[in-house]
Amino acid sequence: AKTDAWQVHANLALAEIASKRPYEARKAMERAIALCEDPKDKARLYNNLGFVYEQSNKNNQAQYAYERAAELSPGDLLALRNLAYSFQKNANYAKAIETYKRVLER
Repeated sequence: AKTDAWQVHANLALAEIASKRPYEARKAMERAIALCEDPKDKARLYNNLGFVYEQSNKNNQAQYAYERAAELSPGDLLALRNLAYSFQKNANYAKAIETYKRVLER
């Protein structure tokens, strides 16, 4: 079914990650995001995209993906934790501390 296409692209992206093919993983995850309509599912996809970027040492892009995940699903602790870590990796320590505290408050 057409509605499941985003899931197939997401699974393809995960297989590409496992195969150490970050470019292909990023493309498949971006396609999954474009096809997905549910905000919570889309947040998980952005979280996965952030991981793909992290694996390629693209920390600014990873931070953007984690920010989108946190925006789409504000209660998602994994997205917040990953966002905090990306702030830390990008030497934005004030934002990292603020975001880690948000995680701990939940």
